[in-house]
Amino acid sequence: MIQRIQTLYLIISIICLAAVSFGMAVLNMEDTGFHGFVSAYGKTILTHEGETQAVLFRPLFIIPLVLILLCAWTIFSYKKLKFQLQLGRLTFLLYTFTLAMLLLYNEIAEPITKGVETVYTFAPGFYVFTAGLPFVFLANLAIRKDKKLLDSLNRLR
Repeated sequence: MIQRIQTLYLIISIICLAAVSFGMAVLNMEDTGFHGFVSAYGKTILTHEGETQAVLFRPLFIIPLVLILLCAWTIFSYKKLKFQLQLGRLTFLLYTFTLAMLLLYNEIAEPITKGVETVYTFAPGFYVFTAGLPFVFLANLAIRKDKKLLDSLNRLR
């Protein structure tokens, strides 16, 4: 299990997802008089003096936790390669969907204050979250390669 390359890829993806789920800022917000950030725990709005203006709690940390559990389940289902490949595909699709929703939220997010244009920029957490996606894809390729190898060995028997 540990010696397989897809396990390493999925562990790297789990590390990226864990960094985001521990509260790393995903989006930064800039407005006249206010700034803030969106993290896994919701939206935090700060004044330019550093005082907390408002905290809108939205449990966004559930999504990275679900992805972490799916990655771990994919790692531990190494004896059933067909099921592991299905879990890997599900993880990749859910990861891609979540990333698309973050991009969409960046485009159509509501402003901090009414009537003022808010500028959303990507924070380091977004890049860490995005960095885990190729590793899930590479893990799926490695699982598919293992399945193909075992199928060819079974054919020779």
